[in-house]
Amino acid sequence: MTLRERLRTIDPARPALRSPRGESTLGDLLDAGGRLTGALADARVSIRSPGVEQALAGVVAADGVARSIVLVSPLLDSLDAGSIESQAGAQVRVGDFGVVRLDGEGASRPAPARQSAAGTAWILATSGTTGPAKLVAHTLASLTRTTRDDTARGRGQVWGLLYDYTRFAGLQVVLQSLLSGACLAAPSPSDPLARQLRFLVDAGCTHLSATPTLWRKILMTPGGDELALAQVTLGGEIADDTILNRLSAVYPRARISHVYASTEAGVGFSVKDSCAGFPASYLESPPQGVALRVVEGILQVANRTVSAAYLGDRGTFAR
Repeated sequence: MTLRERLRTIDPARPALRSPRGESTLGDLLDAGGRLTGALADARVSIRSPGVEQALAGVVAADGVARSIVLVSPLLDSLDAGSIESQAGAQVRVGDFGVVRLDGEGASRPAPARQSAAGTAWILATSGTTGPAKLVAHTLASLTRTTRDDTARGRGQVWGLLYDYTRFAGLQVVLQSLLSGACLAAPSPSDPLARQLRFLVDAGCTHLSATPTLWRKILMTPGGDELALAQVTLGGEIADDTILNRLSAVYPRARISHVYASTEAGVGFSVKDSCAGFPASYLESPPQGVALRVVEGILQVANRTVSAAYLGDRGTFAR
């Protein structure tokens, strides 16, 4: 099923997004996506928007009808953003000013919306911390392999978005929120952390994900302890006992999980026992359908649902 088809099974009147620009129901997002679908059919699409509203409309419109979707961070400068679009072969861009063609064809009459026979590739950029960003192709199925779409539980949940929505971790928050029928609270990423936290508190945030480093900043920032959290998730870095214990003390009603994931491997697994590291038994009986091993002190994760190589001539990362 496409993202749009999956979302159509949920009550369209449910609140889906709260941002400084306003609030949207799930029906609002579906309607906005419907207005874009024809222009994206059979195209390689770039989602490059500082506004989460337009980005969500873009992915709802594109999945199942576009050849590919490349998510381009609004935090990148024009040169780096353009490089990612070029690597992905983007022909059309969805941004705050609507749909813009990038392939020199100019405006044209939208083709009838149709689903690509091979499905839509979702292309994500790596963080670039060890060199130029590389591109990794996922599918909606690989991105939502561990997503819980229990809409009964999702009712009343508010997922805070402090990650960049174009990165793997941020997209996980977005898709989990949407597919569970919860509401996504997305503060402006350009605001100071204290203002972002105030927005999340006022929005009634119940579920929040961040790196251990960001969680330490949250705990030191006024307003961080006002969050009424039912779920605390850590990822992206090693979660030690100090930060896990501190989060347990500040948010005593929250379930605390730390996730092992990467852009290349997708979600490996999560740990919910409030202890640093993961049970050694996972090496013999790994959860979530992945294979694990430790080679020379490095944890290796095999996930057969994702591709084994970067886009273009950028090398392989799996065997």
